[in-house]
Amino acid sequence: MSEPGGDDLIFDQAGQQVDLQYNAASIKVVNQIADGRGGKRCPQCSAAPMRQTAIVWEESTRRVRNGTMVLNSLASRVAPPRRPRLRHRSFRVRPYLRPFVILLALWVFTSFLSNDLFLVGATVALIAAVLWPARQYLRFRADAAADRERVAKSSTRYERDRDLWRRSWFCGACGAIVVEKAPRQRNRSSSPAARPAGNQAGGTARRRR
Repeated sequence: MSEPGGDDLIFDQAGQQVDLQYNAASIKVVNQIADGRGGKRCPQCSAAPMRQTAIVWEESTRRVRNGTMVLNSLASRVAPPRRPRLRHRSFRVRPYLRPFVILLALWVFTSFLSNDLFLVGATVALIAAVLWPARQYLRFRADAAADRERVAKSSTRYERDRDLWRRSWFCGACGAIVVEKAPRQRNRSSSPAARPAGNQAGGTARRRR
């Protein structure tokens, strides 16, 4: 099953990057999808057979070296949820290393000169070249911690959406995406304990009469 990962890029056939968003509101949850001629029958338009959404996505896309290629417009309707990803993974030192080396060489050069003003200026610039990356690193650590917390909260929602998407069915006639309730949810809704207490009390009173 070619579900795109959080870091995977999605392209159209022209090679342009596209952004396909999973739409949880488009999936309708029903108690049961009836069987029709040849397969599942759509609860909205009664067309049959419906097809598994994951299979429709599989046929509407193709895995490429650096991501997923969209083959038709149907892929935008059946796109799966994307795994949340970290935006802050590593702190890049290289952009700050080159200015530091240049300022260090300038400081060494000015230390041999008799002009103290140049030496003071080079020293201040060198200290700034050390403090600025340190400040940026502390900011990066704070952002990375907040990013990890965001991903941890989003992972639960992602797993729930992924489970619904994998169990859903797509209707090619009306475009509806439908998923049956999980067996434990159907059993819970149909169990006597799920019925209102008032109805049970009324039934007991009627039996006593």
